[in-house]
Amino acid sequence: LFMDNEKENITLASKKNAKFSIKMAAVIFIIISCCAFLLYLSIGAFLIQELDLLTFNLPWAVSGAKDGLFSIYLLEEPGVDYPPIFPTLLSVFGVPLIYFYSIGIWPVIMLLLKFWPIFFFVLLAVVIFFLLRKESLILAILGGTLWLVNPTAAVNCVWWGQADCLFCFFL
Repeated sequence: LFMDNEKENITLASKKNAKFSIKMAAVIFIIISCCAFLLYLSIGAFLIQELDLLTFNLPWAVSGAKDGLFSIYLLEEPGVDYPPIFPTLLSVFGVPLIYFYSIGIWPVIMLLLKFWPIFFFVLLAVVIFFLLRKESLILAILGGTLWLVNPTAAVNCVWWGQADCLFCFFL
């Protein structure tokens, strides 16, 4: 009788520790993700990349904010070959972009144009964490963190401001 009660107490204690470790792992990973997000935003703001961002993303954002969301599909130059989700998100920052472009504050312009790609880049790491957490908490933290230091995806979002991670998120 005493042995059964002791086994039950051990089982209950291990379940409590398992719940605590899931919460602790989630807190650790959320801290890592927030730090990565702020770091990548800071870096992205000072990496001025004019080719795609000023040729495509800026006109899409401004047109969407000024003339309505689907007006970007009427633009002859630059043409839009993206689904509406990315230009829609860009148009959220259209009005501030017009202002900061008129006074030439490039770090803010870059920050606003790269915000959504960096946001979804980090959000994909959170998805990886939650998908792997059932296998192993260490594997979940490692998998999500490895995505956050993935140089290809980081350069794609932080330097180029490309929306590939946004579309991967919705897969």
